[in-house]
Amino acid sequence: MVRGLGPETRYERFLASVARLNDRTLAQLAQVDHHEHEALTAVTAEGATVGIARYIRLPQPGTAELVAVADQWQGRGIASLLLHRIAARARAAGIRWLIVECLASNTAIVRLLSRLGPVPTAPPAFGVMELRLDLGPASTTAG
Repeated sequence: MVRGLGPETRYERFLASVARLNDRTLAQLAQVDHHEHEALTAVTAEGATVGIARYIRLPQPGTAELVAVADQWQGRGIASLLLHRIAARARAAGIRWLIVECLASNTAIVRLLSRLGPVPTAPPAFGVMELRLDLGPASTTAG
């Protein structure tokens, strides 16, 4: 899916100019255990991956690489759907906070996260800001 992202989308997602992911990064992203590391994908009827959401637990309460959606599929509600589902999974796994580092200019991610609740931000440093989404207490059922 990363190959299908435009240069600007890749830069916003990885906070760097990334043409392709190296083997080490791909291996890390593939190690999903559904508790410490969860990933959800959106695929077309033809099997093309058009969106992905994930969280990776940190020593402090929770972090996420929330949402990446292929350029031609943006604006269709895929990111919102993935965000709601990954947040429910994280909450059920006992994660209280989703922490996202993004470009200070990326207002779209702030709007997206705000759909789930207030999003306090740390002051930008070198053009990057930290967003913290409070998921509330763990739910009693898995999402």
